[in-house]
Amino acid sequence: MKQSFNIIFYLIIAFISSNLFSQTSQQPGTFLKLSDMDSYYPFGKNLIEVFDIENDGSKEVFIMIKDTLVCLQGDSIRFIKPLIQTNSAYYISSIKLQECDEKRLVILSATESGNLWAYYYPVTNNVSSGVFYYPRDFSFLPFNNCNFWYNDLLDTSQYLVEGIFNSNDIYQSGWLIKYVGEGDSLFNLYYWVSTSPLILFKSKNENFVSSVFIGENIFTSGNPHGIYRYYTNDGGFSWSGEIMMRGNINLPVSGQVVNRNLLPHLKEFGYFDGMIDNNGVLHIALYGIGYKVQNFDTTEVTPVLYWNSNDKKWIAVSDPKFENLVDDFGNQLINYSPMYCYGLSLPSIAVSDDGQIVMIAWSSPEYNVQNDLITLNIYPGDNSQYSTQIYYTDYFANISFDGGKTWDVSRIFPVKNSKNLSEVFLSLNKKLDFDQNLGKVKADFFYIIDEIPGNANFFQNSSSINPLYYDSLIISTTGFISQSVYPNDYVLSQNYPNPFNNTTTIEFSIPQNERVRLVIYDLLGQEVVKLIDEEKNPGKHKIIFNGYNLASGIYFYVIEAGKFKAIKKMLLLK
Repeated sequence: MKQSFNIIFYLIIAFISSNLFSQTSQQPGTFLKLSDMDSYYPFGKNLIEVFDIENDGSKEVFIMIKDTLVCLQGDSIRFIKPLIQTNSAYYISSIKLQECDEKRLVILSATESGNLWAYYYPVTNNVSSGVFYYPRDFSFLPFNNCNFWYNDLLDTSQYLVEGIFNSNDIYQSGWLIKYVGEGDSLFNLYYWVSTSPLILFKSKNENFVSSVFIGENIFTSGNPHGIYRYYTNDGGFSWSGEIMMRGNINLPVSGQVVNRNLLPHLKEFGYFDGMIDNNGVLHIALYGIGYKVQNFDTTEVTPVLYWNSNDKKWIAVSDPKFENLVDDFGNQLINYSPMYCYGLSLPSIAVSDDGQIVMIAWSSPEYNVQNDLITLNIYPGDNSQYSTQIYYTDYFANISFDGGKTWDVSRIFPVKNSKNLSEVFLSLNKKLDFDQNLGKVKADFFYIIDEIPGNANFFQNSSSINPLYYDSLIISTTGFISQSVYPNDYVLSQNYPNPFNNTTTIEFSIPQNERVRLVIYDLLGQEVVKLIDEEKNPGKHKIIFNGYNLASGIYFYVIEAGKFKAIKKMLLLK
């Protein structure tokens, strides 16, 4: 996506000046290795850990790529094979840091013949490894008492139910802690169907644990479909459940996204990512595919949505201009999609320890922008037997500095957006490293460049050997609180042009989050059209009004935002 970004002056994107880090979003970063991974998304799996091994102030980066653990220490890169070697193909791996008797990385990997496990001890460079002899969900939580929590199916006398289990070791079967949803009258314990994996999240202090999933027939009253959270705030002694979102493709629900008129339907690619901060707040980024309602028209869009367990509000964080599933020249994304993603998708989230800084990155089709018109940048195909036109992909991100309460599209910035190149499957380190003294945030991430765009597993071009990269970026927060660029008053501006023939632009400004209502009335005081009726972020907003179906004459537009109310007159001449 090639956008012209009006970056707010207090948000400065700067890249570390070192041979291990890229200078701009067009530079790839640190090359790690080549891999035959062609279709890959770390849904519910952790791929990157950054921590101080010996408590000496320097942090090391660990990334798991199939059977290889990559360690970046200073200017050096080491490659470690912690898993039992097998002739079977490796699919996907997951790593998580555990600090019990000593620091160790817990590693799981799926192969054609079964699951593998390993403990890697970075201080001594020792490894323990073995094979799984039973199924295990890769969503697991290592606790500092050296135990593990994980999700798994449990066969009762009549039904299969999902349970949360505890085990002494990652390779051992565990004992049941709770059925997911147990004791919650809102949850349909036995008859629900999950349309996404159940993902476990926990805080660093281990008191706060959440299990989240998307499903159908999961609620006992109202719309039965949606997103559910089962959680504990006391280390597992007591559990509660809550409905995070309702709806599916057949029964989408409006009014759940506070800043946009959207109806998420969670039809496909039910991807979400999450993190619990040290205060116990769960932060979720969601691929929010659904419908947009505007001027009585309904179109399908792919916004990126955010939610946290403190405010319990869904907020769209992406730019509406780039959420449509057709470009300005009529090219439909579905005809050029690389199968593993569709529109703005594959969100990855990172959060500071205190939960005040939240960053969400997402995959986007690559666009050419000219004269404010956007068109897909399409790879023409590789001239093979399965040659397919596929749009290139980039990665963009947005950031909030107030615990996820406000998001502004003017803060969206490119993470990786080289032209005529597909950057895919970016995975953020879940923890943002915030240096309060310097006022800087560091985000570490790992991603792949797809040399031949498309998914060869679905006969989209040939398979390729792709380079994998590590990179990081620095975001300066200096002056964010004291130098706000938000307006300090409410303003409704005169429309322009005025008089107008069919179309005119209306602008307004608000100093804080408010539910805004903007309505057009005729001379008799009758409502003609409701332009806006939703919560808006602080800042300057504009909307284009089209009066093609109205008669010439005088009209009034009225804004209401909190206690503020204003009216302006405009003249339509045809």
